[in-house]
Amino acid sequence: MANTLNSIFATLLVITFSFLCLRELDYYQTQQSLPPPVTVYVAGAVKRPGTVSLPSGARRIHALTAAGGLLEGNDPARLDLAKPLVDGETLLVPGLEQPIEEVPMSAQMESVSTEDIPVELSDSAGPGPRKIGLNTATAEQLQELPGVGPVLAQRIVAARNSRPTGTFATIEDLSTIRGIKRKTTARLAPYLELEAYDR
Repeated sequence: MANTLNSIFATLLVITFSFLCLRELDYYQTQQSLPPPVTVYVAGAVKRPGTVSLPSGARRIHALTAAGGLLEGNDPARLDLAKPLVDGETLLVPGLEQPIEEVPMSAQMESVSTEDIPVELSDSAGPGPRKIGLNTATAEQLQELPGVGPVLAQRIVAARNSRPTGTFATIEDLSTIRGIKRKTTARLAPYLELEAYDR
């Protein structure tokens, strides 16, 4: 009788162990089939800045939620909340006084038009910004201007070269270039100077 009970007990142990092993194997296989999570660093105008890990396919709105949401008074409409996250990127959320061009969301943002970038007016004292020659600057030098990436810099150079004199007559001529509106020209004006173009 004792041998029979021991045999039944041993059989139950084997069955239980086998069941647990199968469950672990199934869980492992399921985890292996899932795409890896994305990890991003959320900084700026959020309640809990820091690194967050989210499932693959997560979007910016999920990262903001994981970081506790925006600080009071900030407008979520300033960000493309539906944009998918890229693993390893930094999501810098601009505050109310911070222009959007300072937010390095991704390298693709370099090709976005700057026409919607708000104009900043400063009354602070002190020397002005270093000026760049509009009629002599290369595309690389133009990229030093706030909000000007490679695409827009090439457009400025192409527009300058296409003019009969090969120069801009005024800084306001920038407003004729696709992707540059008057308010963008006004924002760039303090960083530009108009000088003779040496041929």
